Amino acid sequence: AYSGLPDADITPRDAYNAIVSDNVEMVAIENLAGRIAANSVIPYPPGIPMLLSGENFGDANSPQIGYLRSLQSWDHHFPGFEHET
Repeated sequence: AYSGLPDADITPRDAYNAIVSDNVEMVAIENLAGRIAANSVIPYPPGIPMLLSGENFGDANSPQIGYLRSLQSWDHHFPGFEHET
């Protein structure tokens, strides 16, 4: 559960400008600690944003990264029932 909101390190506008300037990179879940989301992270289901553009993923034990790890584990154990993120 979240005990606080993620830190917004940059504005959504700056995150978008990084995308269109090709100044972003794909990062594995294991390496997300301290990284900034270039785009919103919206796992489906349920389709509710968990991070918005410009927000920090937090440390390695953050709820955001923990949730993504749980989804990754589910997808590995139940092929055909993967989540879209």
